Amino acid sequence: MSSELFLEQSGRVIAALAAELGCDEAQLRSERLEVVTLPVDGSPGRAALAATCGVGTVVSVPGELVGWVREFAPPDRHFRAMQPFFLAELAAEIERRGIAVKAKAHGFSLGFALDAAQAIPEVPAGFTIRTVAREWIARYRPSTVFDNALGEMTEPDRIEKTRHAIAVMDAKGEPAAIAGWWDEGHGRDEIGVDVRRDARGLGLGKLAVTAATHRIMEAGRTPFYSCGATNVRSHRNALACGFLPVFTIGMLRREADSR
Repeated sequence: MSSELFLEQSGRVIAALAAELGCDEAQLRSERLEVVTLPVDGSPGRAALAATCGVGTVVSVPGELVGWVREFAPPDRHFRAMQPFFLAELAAEIERRGIAVKAKAHGFSLGFALDAAQAIPEVPAGFTIRTVAREWIARYRPSTVFDNALGEMTEPDRIEKTRHAIAVMDAKGEPAAIAGWWDEGHGRDEIGVDVRRDARGLGLGKLAVTAATHRIMEAGRTPFYSCGATNVRSHRNALACGFLPVFTIGMLRREADSR
């Protein structure tokens, strides 16, 4: 049985997903394939989105492609529209129509919602924990050790949105783990986490993410965890921190716009 917290949190996450896709929440639970028009929302890099919560699949594409997807998507199971072979066909059609010079699959990610609010774990001996802000974050971003937590130097929008983080400091006063969070839209604050390689296996990722989750909820926001579908280590960390998977999403990126 789902917890009351999960029902609340997953409801918020699904509502945000529906807004991102440009569909009704009911379409994500329809047990069929739904094809909708991709919102124009200031994300010019997106050529198409495809997502499922397991009981329905939504493909969100530019308006001129809605009919094409409805005609050519695999007819037997709604979720087969998310298979790589069909997304490759969709990318080719986007290019053929001149919607983008180049469309490329960005891979699949899992979205998680909070199921159980965990107590912040005890800080291991030799480490300390602190909340840090933009100036501190800017010092450590160029190291590239904490890209998931702090964003990469080539992501100006992400850099602007990442204003706070939890840092777990080692005995030398250097970060061993960081969990940063940023506004992912529609009330969600997404958490990204990195643990320095030599400090893995000590529970520092769970410590940082759980502390970040507390800060987000104290601010009245919705904590959101997302990671690549192949990132098994991150899946396990999400589960350990009290999150459960809610949806899978795939994206086609517009590498060069012809318009």
